[in-house]
Amino acid sequence: MKLSLALTLPLVLAAACGSSPLSHQATTTMVVGTAGGMVESADGALQVAIPAGALPSDVMVTIETASAPGNGAVGTVYEIGPTGTQFAMPVTLTFDYSAVALNGTPPSALRVATFASGDWQVLAAGSVDTAAKTVSGTTMHLSPYAIVSATAAPMCTTVSGGQSCTASGGAGGINGTDGTMTVTCTPSLCADAAGRNVCGAYPGAKMTSCTDGPNGYTASCCFDPGASICLAAGGSGGGCTMDCSPTGCTVSCPPPPTCADVTTASVCGAYPGATFQSCTDGPSGYTGACCFAPGAPVCKTVGSARACGADSNGVMTCEPGPTCAGSNPCAGYPDTTTLQSCTDSPDGYTAVCCYPAGELPSSGASGSSSGGGGMTSGGGSSSSGAGGTTSGGGDGATSGGGSSSTGAGGTTSSGGGGTTVSGGGGSTGSGAGTAAGAP
Repeated sequence: MKLSLALTLPLVLAAACGSSPLSHQATTTMVVGTAGGMVESADGALQVAIPAGALPSDVMVTIETASAPGNGAVGTVYEIGPTGTQFAMPVTLTFDYSAVALNGTPPSALRVATFASGDWQVLAAGSVDTAAKTVSGTTMHLSPYAIVSATAAPMCTTVSGGQSCTASGGAGGINGTDGTMTVTCTPSLCADAAGRNVCGAYPGAKMTSCTDGPNGYTASCCFDPGASICLAAGGSGGGCTMDCSPTGCTVSCPPPPTCADVTTASVCGAYPGATFQSCTDGPSGYTGACCFAPGAPVCKTVGSARACGADSNGVMTCEPGPTCAGSNPCAGYPDTTTLQSCTDSPDGYTAVCCYPAGELPSSGASGSSSGGGGMTSGGGSSSSGAGGTTSGGGDGATSGGGSSSTGAGGTTSSGGGGTTVSGGGGSTGSGAGTAAGAP
């Protein structure tokens, strides 16, 4: 790690709770290279942890107190620069709020936010350590940051575009090569996101900011303060059968499900407290949204079932089912996620995990080849995308038959014995079942 001498101007700091501009500034500077490093504000109230590999070369990182760009900040606002710097991986910002006047805001509601598009937007991966009196969040770029109350800020989540990769060459000298395969990847850019419905997994949310990075764009999808929080859901046709004879094969498919075929329980069962709204029929099925009332917590049903397998003689055996007491059902969620309920059964457990105030499930953007942050539970066999937490086997808690697979932040529930795949904020279904294509 390459460092420069930190320069601190010992001037007076001021609280920024929508107050008048600061008349003095205190600045810290430090050179951070490819090895990463920790940069701390002059008053010691903010630490910026930059991991190794986040920067491609040396960058002079600065932290200075700044005037509040808008109302809503709790405590001091910091400008971290150079503004617009992009990182290859998340950087963690940790604020010490021990000296901040919270004015009645509960510590559990504190979040780190950045100012964009005229408002404070809560960062991803928010967590509060009430014992240490710190609040943290992650970001992929540098700009103004402060602590805010999650209950007063827009509800935002981050979506990301991945990379489009093509391969050339290969065994046998294909394409005139010596047999070496070459893979070329091009990141998705904000210019690409502008033409896509990148917030499609969150009906009613708007894309409020977008920044380009070496691995694709990172955008924010935000609901207005006090708005209902909605997650996309839908179902499509499937369950086709094939009849073959010596003269050929005939494929027959049942009609796709319609809005008249489904209920809130069948579509939004994975989201306790949500109602199914805005259902629209289409040629291949229906689409709609699972919506939580304004101010209500966003909750998700998760589960884990016992694993079964056959030995070399074909004898099937099953392990004991996991239990609520012996598991951490909400692992993989933000640190302050609450376990609302958990029920054991002979085959495993079913639990309800509720996100903390200001937090939403994450989803890969539409058209993205990468994503993360999902949590999946399914029956039969299951798999989850990058950053996900998976539990499967036996009779799943949220998947009704067949097998399920979830990509970047997706959630699936299927019926009719079909196979359902959901990923990247899309929504697909099979058989007469349904799939919630939101995170």
